[in-house]
Amino acid sequence: RNLSFTDKKATFESAFRSMGLSVRCVQDLKYKDVKYHRAPMEVSGIKYKTIKIGAQIWTAENMRHGTNNYRHGVYSYNNQASNDILYGKYYSQSA
Repeated sequence: RNLSFTDKKATFESAFRSMGLSVRCVQDLKYKDVKYHRAPMEVSGIKYKTIKIGAQIWTAENMRHGTNNYRHGVYSYNNQASNDILYGKYYSQSA
C-alpha cells in the first residue's frame, strides 16, 4: 500500500498525525566499542540485536517484522520490501 504524508495527515485510511502516527527514519551506525546484550530479542522469527542501558534492554537495530493483519498498517520504505533490512518497517499506531 502507498503511504504519503502532507503537512497535517497521512493519506491512508484515518491515520492522522493527531492520532499519534509517526515515522522515524534512522540510519544505523556501526560502532566498534558497542557491547551488545548477550540475548537477542526474537519477534516473528527475526532475531534483533539488543543493548543494555542501565537496567533496560533496547533493540539495537530497526524493527522489520510484518504482521498477519496488513489492513492495520505495516509499510516498507518507498514500498520496496528490499529496503526493510536497511531502514526497518514503518508501523501505524494500530499495527
